[in-house]
Amino acid sequence: MSPNIKIICFRGVIFALLILRANTGFAEITQRTDLVSTVISKVPAATALLMETTNNLGSWIWTDKTLPKQTCRFWKSFEIPKDSIVTQARLHVAVDNGYRLFLDGREIGRGSDWKRITLYDLTWVLEPGPHVLAIEAFNDGDVAGVILGLNAELVNGDVVKVRSDESWRIVPETERGWEKRSAPRVQWEHATIIAHLGDSPWWKLPTTLGLTPPLQPILVRFWQTGWFQITLLSLCGIVVFICLRLMTELALQSKAQRLIQIERARIARDIHDDVGAGLTQLVLLGEVAQSELPATSETRAQIDSICERARNLLGAMDEIVWVVNSRRDTLRDFVTYVCKYAQFFLHTTSIKCRLDVEPDLPAMNFDLPIRRNLLLSVKEALNNAA
Repeated sequence: MSPNIKIICFRGVIFALLILRANTGFAEITQRTDLVSTVISKVPAATALLMETTNNLGSWIWTDKTLPKQTCRFWKSFEIPKDSIVTQARLHVAVDNGYRLFLDGREIGRGSDWKRITLYDLTWVLEPGPHVLAIEAFNDGDVAGVILGLNAELVNGDVVKVRSDESWRIVPETERGWEKRSAPRVQWEHATIIAHLGDSPWWKLPTTLGLTPPLQPILVRFWQTGWFQITLLSLCGIVVFICLRLMTELALQSKAQRLIQIERARIARDIHDDVGAGLTQLVLLGEVAQSELPATSETRAQIDSICERARNLLGAMDEIVWVVNSRRDTLRDFVTYVCKYAQFFLHTTSIKCRLDVEPDLPAMNFDLPIRRNLLLSVKEALNNAA
């Protein structure tokens, strides 16, 4: 047993006996002393456990130069044979002064007490194949070192051992993704053995043993797998492509619709200006020629018939211009035009025209085919009524 542990146990016994003597009788002292002895009898078992732990450790390693406030990165690869099953895998580690421990790029632990050795159970995460151990160690000052040991027992009785020794590589601080690299770079230097187990200034036996829960493998859900994410991204890309195509088609249709409306407005304007002006001029010339002829002249009657037909053509042309004009493609304009047409059509008949129209009609869009068909229906209904 270590001298330090013996001194601590002896002081604990003396302290317990003093408390018992101050608070209980002599008979109770005898009984409780037996309990203390029982506890002390278990101390060799704890010491044996610590000694067994140190048997699995390597040497204290660091870089060739130790500096205050220094960070040192250690990298080591090992392999579990194929078609093998790990029955038990335990990793013991202690670092002067602090560390972060990685397995295959996954951080599995941290520590900051070099007098304490920590046990990590890696049984469930060591599958057949290559693996990488990485340690990022920190030194506050004075001496620094890392000591580590891994025992992976296989179902066939073999043991894969990893110890802290010169085979570990020192990774520069500028390296990124170093904790998950499958192979070392050529420029990575080998670690330096600072001291062997039990050499000064470090312990022969650690003061405490830290136990951590068994490390569990990371469960990868189906939505976290690569194939699912690629499929999802592909579907999203297809949806985005379809949306962009539809937007492009809508933009082209909207542009074509605007061009059609502009062309319709131009045609309506040309009909109104050119054809309308020509027919009006024809009516005026006919009326002038009609006024110069006698009332009983047959030519005058013919000219009067021509003028009447020209006036009818002007009315029909106004209707065509209204239909073609894209500025009149609203429900409000349609109702206004139909009301005026009905009043004009029925004023020469005995039928009284009474209009019941909503005062606030929405200016909603009214497509040309619908507007034209409804106008024809209204005209047919008025003709039938007259």
